[in-house]
Amino acid sequence: AEYSRYDDSLGVIVLVNADSARTDAIALEVANHYIRGLSPKRAVVKLPAATLAEYVGRYQLDGENFLTIGVDGPGLSAQFSQGGAQFRLLPENPSTFFIAKDESYVFSKENGQVTRLTIRAGGADTVANKIASAH
Repeated sequence: AEYSRYDDSLGVIVLVNADSARTDAIALEVANHYIRGLSPKRAVVKLPAATLAEYVGRYQLDGENFLTIGVDGPGLSAQFSQGGAQFRLLPENPSTFFIAKDESYVFSKENGQVTRLTIRAGGADTVANKIASAH
């Protein structure tokens, strides 16, 4: 459960039945319908298929938990190994993708190869190293 208060006239309560749900992001999206401008709009750019393909693979989060990235139309798909629904990442620029206004997935390269993914969500960063590419 998440309770968020945005001003004296609006509070949002979100109840979910999944541990992996981002209740803070859901609350912000609901509040944004009533108080415009709470979160800025993000533009989606078109990327070449070859650029999207560079990010495909598995990224180690912690212990046995990893994130699998694939190509999904104009963006990427993501699936956590610990469960939850597959979701789409939309490109904001050639290395940054997003699913919500406050959740970004930033890919990093070393020597021209994608090596790391940083997930920026709810004010925290989670770094995942690429452990496997697509075959």
